[in-house]
Amino acid sequence: MKKNRGKILWAFFCAALAVITTYSCGDPKDPECQLLVTMVFTVATFPAGIAFVLVGNIVVALMGHLGFSIESSVVALIILLLGFTVVGYVQWFVLLPRLLERLGWKSHHSRDSAL
Repeated sequence: MKKNRGKILWAFFCAALAVITTYSCGDPKDPECQLLVTMVFTVATFPAGIAFVLVGNIVVALMGHLGFSIESSVVALIILLLGFTVVGYVQWFVLLPRLLERLGWKSHHSRDSAL
């Protein structure tokens, strides 16, 4: 259970941020609400959040050229929230531990200590 504590905290943190930001902006369909969510989650998932925003903008632009539009909708807000949550999870719980392991840093939760 201790090993999953950080992941559970990340899920609760993202859920709390989602509730607070969407509640504080009022209407989830409002473009300013999506901007607020983007800004808050970009900070929470920095630096990977910046890459997510850049790739997301490219995808939205391409979808616009193909005739699809999800901007300023609840679906767009849900995609933003889920996307940032996944990007943050991958950054903090997959990539960072691998990077630290390659740099020779071993945590007390390493795979060797479990054996």
